[in-house]
Amino acid sequence: SNESTKKMRKHIKYISIKNLSSSKRAGSWNLEKQKVEIIQVNYKPNLDWYEGTFIHEVEGHAFWDFSRKWRRQELVKFNELANKMPPVNGYCKKNEKKWKGWNDENTKEPHPSMTRYANEQHSAICEIIRNVGSKDILIEDKDLKKLVSAWHELHY
Repeated sequence: SNESTKKMRKHIKYISIKNLSSSKRAGSWNLEKQKVEIIQVNYKPNLDWYEGTFIHEVEGHAFWDFSRKWRRQELVKFNELANKMPPVNGYCKKNEKKWKGWNDENTKEPHPSMTRYANEQHSAICEIIRNVGSKDILIEDKDLKKLVSAWHELHY
């Protein structure tokens, strides 16, 4: 395991694996319940798939959520960069317009940088750094390097 996943241990109460006949997503992170759900559809995926989904939800979304409180300055810095950057992968590209208009900080005064787009860009970077998950990388190398560097500052 790695440092940022280890740091998340005390924040995650449940991890469940669900079998569904159909689903639009492979997993989810629920901040209120502190629960990671991995969803497999009608088949037993390989270990790479589980690892990719786990990294995407835990080191990606869960870490991003906790950073809003514990690493706020670094997260804002990461988000501001991620929001300006072209989509990291196909998943981010497909939803770019919609996600740029959603703020994932459900508080009275959400910081404008806290978009779903930045949140998903962050999960996409986690997958690249850990070499798991989606391999349809669309972002150019120089932009990727900037995001990876901001990711490392956030994940200390």
